[in-house]
Amino acid sequence: MRVLRSSLLAVTALAGFSAGAWAAGDNAATTTQYGLGNLAYVDQTGTGNWSDASQSGAYNTADIDQTGENDIATTVAIGDYNYQRITQDGKGYGNEAVNAAYGDGNYQTVDQVGQGNFAANVAYGSGNGQYIVPGGRDNTATNTVTDGGYLNSQTIYQGGHDNDAANTASWGGYNTQTITQSGSWNSAANNMTGGSFNTQHITQGASGNYAVQTASGVGNFAQTNQNN
Repeated sequence: MRVLRSSLLAVTALAGFSAGAWAAGDNAATTTQYGLGNLAYVDQTGTGNWSDASQSGAYNTADIDQTGENDIATTVAIGDYNYQRITQDGKGYGNEAVNAAYGDGNYQTVDQVGQGNFAANVAYGSGNGQYIVPGGRDNTATNTVTDGGYLNSQTIYQGGHDNDAANTASWGGYNTQTITQSGSWNSAANNMTGGSFNTQHITQGASGNYAVQTASGVGNFAQTNQNN
């Protein structure tokens, strides 16, 4: 448990999240599992809830569903081929979701509805998939792959206005970064530090949007589409 807890604190700090933000929550749920093929499912209603699912092993699934506002959900997977899913669909605001994975072939997804929400996927390894879909406005979404890795896929879809999205990957190669935003006054950034043969896409609709793509290495491809 000590390893998982330290990992959680490290990754939430990296994502800009503080577990201390949950101080006056209504309910708290913690799940810890070791081994293969485990399922951790948490369903919370109301507001101000907190949930943490930590799994060590492979082929595990963590699924957290929250339907209120000012909720916090975190998952940590240590191992390979794990699935992490957080859904915050109460049409509220001020929700926070963080998925952290240490290993290869992991899949992370966050679905949010409302405004003023924060979502982050953080992965260490190769062949990982990161997917964030926040609906509403004033939302922040980030996908991060650190310490290298190959064949990672990072995707963010945002509807609404005044949203921020960022995909970041370091070293490695053959990674794909995609951001799609359909509203106005949104900001999108794809950042690739080192590596080769990476692909970056940003698509924005409406007006007043900002897009930036950076990459260093060999054989990289970047495409930006802004449709007003």
